[in-house]
Amino acid sequence: MDGSPPRSATGKQEYTPFKRSNINSSFPDSLRCVGSTDSWLALDYADDKNKIHTYFLHNPFSKEVVALPELDAIVGNSSELFQIRKVLIRLTPGDQLVVVMTNNWNYPIILIRPGKGAWLPRPQATPFINIIDIVLLGNRLYGITQAEDLFSLNISFNADGLPTVTNIKHHIRSGDADSSVESDLDEDQDHYCENEEDRLQRNLYELRTTGDNMITDGILCDEMTCAPNDHLATFWHLLESCGKLIMVKRQLQFPKCCYVKFTRKLEVFEADFSARTWLPVSGGLGDQALFISKRFSKSVSAFGEREEDAIYFIDTGEVFNIKSKTQSRPVERSVDSRWSTWIFPPS
Repeated sequence: MDGSPPRSATGKQEYTPFKRSNINSSFPDSLRCVGSTDSWLALDYADDKNKIHTYFLHNPFSKEVVALPELDAIVGNSSELFQIRKVLIRLTPGDQLVVVMTNNWNYPIILIRPGKGAWLPRPQATPFINIIDIVLLGNRLYGITQAEDLFSLNISFNADGLPTVTNIKHHIRSGDADSSVESDLDEDQDHYCENEEDRLQRNLYELRTTGDNMITDGILCDEMTCAPNDHLATFWHLLESCGKLIMVKRQLQFPKCCYVKFTRKLEVFEADFSARTWLPVSGGLGDQALFISKRFSKSVSAFGEREEDAIYFIDTGEVFNIKSKTQSRPVERSVDSRWSTWIFPPS
């Protein structure tokens, strides 16, 4: 960070999008943000020479740093295809838990208690490899799939303080499991020659061996029949709001003719556990506003410049009010939909 307090687009000191340029110049180029929760950033320092990654948590407001040697031991020596896709951080005194979601099907979900140890599911186990977004409520981790199934994992701690998943519940069953990574590989390009096909087969074998990039990123990409040159991407986001589980489903259109991407369709649902289904939310969010990004989404009380019933998107700058059915225009901004994240100062 640059040392100054973060600001919203209007100048009020409340919240800010986090991108690489927000980091103080004293941070090396090999340091990148892989996630956030509230005031905490999850950072990855890459030693390119030795191909070693060191992960730690940093609070830019309090200047606290928490090392994650437990995570280093699991994914510190990984391939270039490996990605951490989300990090949930809870570091209250006496109650510390870090949840990491990756693109590797051998360790899709990692539970860490700093200084105590880590827990992993068995390799390639369902439903872990099908989960595309997660949210932590108390000691229960909720996850959704691209088919919009909802699971919960109960987390407990043994006598030594090590986290473990003790049971799994399937609350909402919406469809089949996600398709495998092979369906996303483009093997039909006409410029491939025999040795190129051999190379692709070797790469696929390596992917299966290491497990990296074998889990979908939870973004469904497609072309538009009405605008053949444009691309459409569907995103799913899971978050908690006033004790309720909210799923935000968004279609983002990427026009070929210009740089400005925009939201084509937006749907908001609430999990109904008794009916075991997703219910559309149209009457508003109460006194809440939602801040949505791929890396971290949060529901906050609406006051001042935080508009009630509004949904703020980090990548386009759009603001949607689901009660009044109004929306702001997207702005041209260099913010990546996959890597940008929100960060909130302490309340």
